Amino acid sequence: MRPSASLLRFSLVLNACLLFSYGVWYMHQSTVVGFVPEPTAQAAPVARTESYRKAKHLTYPVNVLRNVARETVMTHYVLPSDVELYPSEGLAEQFIDMAKEWTFSKETQQMDVFHVGKRHPPFEKWEPIYICTNQEPAYDERLTWEGKMDKMGQGYTLCIQDYDFMILNNAFLVHKPGIKKYKPDKWRDTLVSKQRRFILSAEKLELERMFGRRKQCNLS
Repeated sequence: MRPSASLLRFSLVLNACLLFSYGVWYMHQSTVVGFVPEPTAQAAPVARTESYRKAKHLTYPVNVLRNVARETVMTHYVLPSDVELYPSEGLAEQFIDMAKEWTFSKETQQMDVFHVGKRHPPFEKWEPIYICTNQEPAYDERLTWEGKMDKMGQGYTLCIQDYDFMILNNAFLVHKPGIKKYKPDKWRDTLVSKQRRFILSAEKLELERMFGRRKQCNLS
């Protein structure tokens, strides 16, 4: 018997705490709150063993963790980033300063908006990582990390609701593992195909029933 959604979410709270300790930075006034482990003089080597999840071919409920992390945050602004993405230095402080004095100005060393974009063609597959509040739509918890496209439903909803994305200068994320490369994985490829079919059929229909349609918004 599969566990209920509430039981699954409860069992993942500890993992969610780990997720936003390392991968989600919270902005409040001029403070960045995050967990930074104390450095050790001689770190003991960690043996790489096969995890229980991998041994049992369990999927990773990434959107459950994203939502739990967002719901638990105690600040107004939140950057729901992935664990391997590192924000540029001073991002939180500069963002708060910009939010206090929302302005368009000439190029400076400060953080400003240099472009306003939408999730319209040719960027209809864009899955942006952005600073938001908990007023924004949640992530679909039925989607898994292995199936990919796990942020597409939320991005499609933002497009239908006509969100503008304020693209900032002097603000960026660094992907620690580097450029992703495709690695053949029959098990995951099957999940990718299955999740894609679900997104393009059931999820799309549900979202359009709730929010309607918009001509330039695509879910593909």
